[in-house]
Amino acid sequence: VRQFATGSDVRSVAFLARPRGLVAHGKDAVFLFDPESGGPGRTADLAGGAVRCLAADPAGDRLVVGLAGGSIASLSLPDLTPG
Repeated sequence: VRQFATGSDVRSVAFLARPRGLVAHGKDAVFLFDPESGGPGRTADLAGGAVRCLAADPAGDRLVVGLAGGSIASLSLPDLTPG
């Protein structure tokens, strides 16, 4: 059993097939964890409020993040760049 540290409560996770990974969130950041090593592969800090939920598209190349206050952020996968 692996544990992944995010520093806050986690309300949403997404599993990626290629590259294999686990996406989760902290209070104001999104993490892409490497399930083999257990460490974070990439991190995206988000401005605009606390992360409330996230969802990956079926193709696994886009992540949509719902923020407190109603804002929505979009990140490309697997590099977590905004857009």
